[in-house]
Amino acid sequence: MKCLLLEFLPNTEEKLAEMEVWYAFTARSKTDPTLKELANTVYDELRQAVGSVINYLIKLDLSRPDLDKELEIERLYALVDGLGIHTVLRPDQMNAQLMDDVLTLHLAALCR
Repeated sequence: MKCLLLEFLPNTEEKLAEMEVWYAFTARSKTDPTLKELANTVYDELRQAVGSVINYLIKLDLSRPDLDKELEIERLYALVDGLGIHTVLRPDQMNAQLMDDVLTLHLAALCR
């Protein structure tokens, strides 16, 4: 599960460059309707992938019994997106190991 989430994060130089291009594209999509549709599709797919992680935890009965599924999907989605933004904007403060550690801690908090 964590491996899936790490695929969406800029934890290599190549993925960091891709993420920088993605954020430039996203900024441009705010004023270009054709780009906006594609950006929305990509963000929807990211949210679905994050949702699958939460659903998997629930299905395997690994999640806390009081887990609010929809809220945790949004929280994990925001965390993954935020880690990506922090890495692009502050690579001196965010790195691959720290991203991994943050995800590990968050996923553990979702579990029994």
